[in-house]
Amino acid sequence: MKYFLIVMVYFGLGSKTIAQLIQGVGPMKINKTTTAFIDSLVTNGYKIRQVADARAPENKQIVEYIRRGFPNVYAPVNEEYRFFRIYSLLISDINTRNLFLKFYHDTLYELTISGDFDFQMAMLQKYKYKIETHKKKIVCQNGFGAIFNYEQRSDFFWFRKDINIVAVYEDSKLYYECKEFDVNLFSIWDVKQKKKYEKLQEIDEKEDLEIKEEIRKKELKDL
Repeated sequence: MKYFLIVMVYFGLGSKTIAQLIQGVGPMKINKTTTAFIDSLVTNGYKIRQVADARAPENKQIVEYIRRGFPNVYAPVNEEYRFFRIYSLLISDINTRNLFLKFYHDTLYELTISGDFDFQMAMLQKYKYKIETHKKKIVCQNGFGAIFNYEQRSDFFWFRKDINIVAVYEDSKLYYECKEFDVNLFSIWDVKQKKKYEKLQEIDEKEDLEIKEEIRKKELKDL
């Protein structure tokens, strides 16, 4: 986490003179951009491949997650949805990476981007935001029995939070098994469509568990 960014934010150095209602990032706009955007990237040199597992794309590559058999964490629940991950993309001379785009009926309804510091600063300078900070004390023990005390901190920069669209940038320092890791993630989504998909996902996961349980019972019966 960049300390001078926090100083800048709290002292208002990043204030905007004109309020802009965020709709997306660059050419990727919620409820406007279609899968034709993916096609345009392929036309301009990106390679696309379909995968049925959780693998990530490589440089100048787009991965489309598809479902074969049981669901995985990235594949959509049905053919009404299409999910893509892009390794990196240059937007207004700023490099963004690990872009995850979710489409419903070929229209973008959710976008996440793992940003670097330049991308984060550009977003904070362009849009108004409200800050929400969470802190949590963490106690962990390493493999040698030593006990450590840490403080996790998460700063959420809310660009938009209404009944239609939510947009937020998370800048966090977290700890897992005594190891520190950073989260720098921008997310924007259509509220109605995301809730709709989450309900479908819950139903899908329940059906998946029921199928697996039936298979397990059959295997035990055949012993």
